[in-house]
Amino acid sequence: MNDIARQKLLIEARGIVKNFHLGERTVAGTKQASFSIPDGSFTVIHGPSGSGKTTLLNVLTGLDEPSEGTVLYQGTNLYDLPESELAHFRARTMGIVYQTSYWVKSLNVLENVALPLHFLGYNKADAEREARESLRRVGMEVHAETLPSLLSGGEQQRVAMARALVSNPDYIVADEPTGNLDSENSEHIMNLLDYFRKELRRTIILVTHNEEYLRYATHTMYIKDGVVKQASGQQEQTLPDMTRQAAFAQMDERLRPIRLSMLLRMAFANIQSKKFRNNLTMLGVAIGISSIFLLLSFGLGLQNLVQKEIIGTDSVRVINVTSVNSDVLKLDSVAVERMSKISGVEKIGKQNTAAADFQLGSAKADSVVYGVDKEYLSLNNFTMVAGDKIQPDNLDELMVSESLLKTLGYGDLSTALGKKVSLTLRLDEGEKVLDSPLKIVGVVKAESGSAMYVSQELYRQLGENNLKQLKVVSTDDINVAAIRQQIETMGYQTSSPLDTIDQVNRFFKFFNILLVGFGGIGMLIAVIGMLNTLTVALLERTKEVGLMIALGARRRDMRRLFVTESMLLTMIGGVAGIVLSLGAEFIVNLAANQAASSRGVDDAFSLFAVPVWLVLVTVLFMCFIGYIVSLLPARRAGRISPVEALRRE
Repeated sequence: MNDIARQKLLIEARGIVKNFHLGERTVAGTKQASFSIPDGSFTVIHGPSGSGKTTLLNVLTGLDEPSEGTVLYQGTNLYDLPESELAHFRARTMGIVYQTSYWVKSLNVLENVALPLHFLGYNKADAEREARESLRRVGMEVHAETLPSLLSGGEQQRVAMARALVSNPDYIVADEPTGNLDSENSEHIMNLLDYFRKELRRTIILVTHNEEYLRYATHTMYIKDGVVKQASGQQEQTLPDMTRQAAFAQMDERLRPIRLSMLLRMAFANIQSKKFRNNLTMLGVAIGISSIFLLLSFGLGLQNLVQKEIIGTDSVRVINVTSVNSDVLKLDSVAVERMSKISGVEKIGKQNTAAADFQLGSAKADSVVYGVDKEYLSLNNFTMVAGDKIQPDNLDELMVSESLLKTLGYGDLSTALGKKVSLTLRLDEGEKVLDSPLKIVGVVKAESGSAMYVSQELYRQLGENNLKQLKVVSTDDINVAAIRQQIETMGYQTSSPLDTIDQVNRFFKFFNILLVGFGGIGMLIAVIGMLNTLTVALLERTKEVGLMIALGARRRDMRRLFVTESMLLTMIGGVAGIVLSLGAEFIVNLAANQAASSRGVDDAFSLFAVPVWLVLVTVLFMCFIGYIVSLLPARRAGRISPVEALRRE
């Protein structure tokens, strides 16, 4: 101990006790171990199998907190450090080589060697540059792009040595590094460790049961049944490594979380490593998202058809005005004048209505005759079956409904054009027989109802000033509510297509929820599939997670990795689902338009609507689902004990 005391201490253990609980029994792994490891030494911890060597090593590396005692690194108690600082300590200050070579199987040799640097926040270029240099030191640079599993046992251990060296650590811990190697490869590994100490001035801590390796030691510790005995070897002073100290000063400035780009690379590599299973999972997500997106856009498309094709875009600015009691509150020219002065009113269409008897040729019948002016005529979406609309300035013109002519036996509606109709109007003042018959100039499409349309001026000349209805047009749909309120204040009754639109919107709100509910069944199945995939992936990669924590990953880095992987699965599947649904919509719209065109419909239409907000909401929904699904496996990944994980067979 006196020899050791004269050297600078790197690690000091004081009263280390490590107990294990097996059911109700407590088993002692290490018993009151107190010792020191000098800086620059080659310390060999040896003893028979089962003596507690690996347990002691896990305590020294900050992976397994002792039941009692303290572990000091240059005077700082490791287990007083927060979890994130302890993780950075492992990544920055020490390198680890295990008896069995552990790898992140989806990454190649270069990426595996660079892992500790990524846990220090290095960018990809810097990390891989340092990793190549570390591989060059052990003669494995030519295998940089190879998967570690394709290398021999000796080659894998040399790569593991490169990974242990990459962060330029203060010391390297080797736990039975030659236990699975033949004598030639074992000798090569031991020579590398000796080279690291002598040429690179690293402290080496070797755990072994092979006493042949004591010849490399400057200091030794013997452990049996958990009891540690320390002895000093030959004295060998080492000079301070100024290059290493400068490098660590630079590293301290780089202590950042693992970069998102690396998380994405690892997540994508993991997805690629299990293509069949993950592709099935993404297909499930695609079907789930596609079903919701397709059904919701179908509901929105139908809603648009009702609003735009049936109601029309301009008619939403129209307010229909009537009088509840025309004897008390007349709808006349005075009322029209008052309403025209309301702010926001663009124009007003006027309409009279009266029952009438008419004679067309030898046929006599009754009908409803509407008197309309130019504005009113322009505000009605009349569909002409034959002829043209009346010109309100021409008092001798008449439009008749298709259904009226069919009732009279007209097969070819165009033959009615030019024929004369005699009218007797039943007005409030009594019957008025028109002096001259009116000429039919147009036939209006109507499946039912016996209707005729004449100029409103004709009613005015007959002394009928009391209008039946007004159509008040707002400059825009924003002013409709305010104009309606002012007109209703005058005592008149109003209605608007916006009322119909509100009813339509209420219906489609319920209808869309129903459609999303049906689509959600597929999404629920996809979520279960994702959860199963991530859970299985976690079970398969438990050792990988344990390894990354041992190499310096923080537990939240592991949680972020599984969240990233889940989000990536969801986003790829979700985008595929949106593209799939858009393709299906295109095919359905094409088929529907062709079918409609074959039946005489010329105007193109769409059964689906894909507003920008729908795409954005779908993307946000995918992110939300990916995050929620990842919570359970991510939480479990963050709780994995590296010691237990690496111990599993």
